[in-house]
Amino acid sequence: MSDVETSLVAGPQARLVHRQKVAKVLGFLHKVHVGTTSVVARLLGATSSNSNRLVQQMVDAGLLRQVEIRHAAQAPRGKGYLLTPLGLSAACAKLSEKAHDYDCRPESIRHAQIDHDLFLAEFAATWVRYGGELLETDYTQRGREREGKIPDLVLRYEKRRVAVEFERLVKKRRELDIAIHSAFESHSLPTIWLSPNACDVQYLKYTVHAEQMVDRWTLNKSNKSPAATQTAPLMATQTAPPGRGELTH
Repeated sequence: MSDVETSLVAGPQARLVHRQKVAKVLGFLHKVHVGTTSVVARLLGATSSNSNRLVQQMVDAGLLRQVEIRHAAQAPRGKGYLLTPLGLSAACAKLSEKAHDYDCRPESIRHAQIDHDLFLAEFAATWVRYGGELLETDYTQRGREREGKIPDLVLRYEKRRVAVEFERLVKKRRELDIAIHSAFESHSLPTIWLSPNACDVQYLKYTVHAEQMVDRWTLNKSNKSPAATQTAPLMATQTAPPGRGELTH
């Protein structure tokens, strides 16, 4: 990592921590494609002012590009961030496997579903912040030859791998049935179904024998650390069909 982005950070230990944060942000954005300062704040457990400062330093260093995000509730200031070619090179330098194709162009942002993508980026950032790992997003899986539905996210915590599906808009029951069936047919992972819509959550609970998650959600098995909790939106946790495993909490 170049010293450019650490030039304003005093002290060798502070510079080391700064470089680690920069590398973490680059690696995360490489998987989710586009992010906001709110995503960075969740990823690092930082305040809004500190995340704004870090992101601006990365923009000034040529690692990130600020882009306009139109009409997105998840980006109230209308600003998002993509990797630049320099940032992409730095992110890929840390990878041991062949990287997926990343598009640095502002026109590559899918504005029609940007709220969907940014919500999932914030969810994944929280997961990583509290010890989980982001394995795949729908962005990293695009272009691969595979049949069936691609999960919105594939996450891991310790040895457990789970898929995540987010249904942002209110859907008809038939549409939810098709989505659930497609997910079951496409992969064998236990799946977390997320929705901000109470009616969809209730139907998901009924259809896939799900339980609504508590609104104090934690990845810490001891369940003792207040710092390890995160207030969650309405969620439904899908249990897999017989013989395909079960996701427990």
